Amino acid sequence: MRNIMKNFKILLLALVGYLTVSCSLNYDDEIFVSDFQGEWIGTYSGSADKGIWAMEIQANGDVIGSVTSELSKDTYEFYGTVKKNGNISEITGTSTNGASFIGKMSGNTTEGIWTVGYSGLKSEWSGRRK
Repeated sequence: MRNIMKNFKILLLALVGYLTVSCSLNYDDEIFVSDFQGEWIGTYSGSADKGIWAMEIQANGDVIGSVTSELSKDTYEFYGTVKKNGNISEITGTSTNGASFIGKMSGNTTEGIWTVGYSGLKSEWSGRRK
């Protein structure tokens, strides 16, 4: 009888542990890229600057790319992610002298807002699958 109770407690503990872990997973935040994986190109423009960008979306949802300013002729790398729902976010540089862009991908197009560092200057960006 003692072994049965011991085995029951172990089984119950394992079940509670399994349920705790499986219920805490957030599938809404999973990265899904089969629709977005590949090379993308586009432009950005606004009152502060304008230029071109290119990026590659990896199989795991990671984004790596570059943006070239038409004004300064400088090129900067950026990194980010694409989520299952097509939301995309990238950042380049630092919070004081960098920029970020947030947007949405759908099919073969993407668009969003580009924000320059802490200054808050914004411009629009858009692009397409290469």
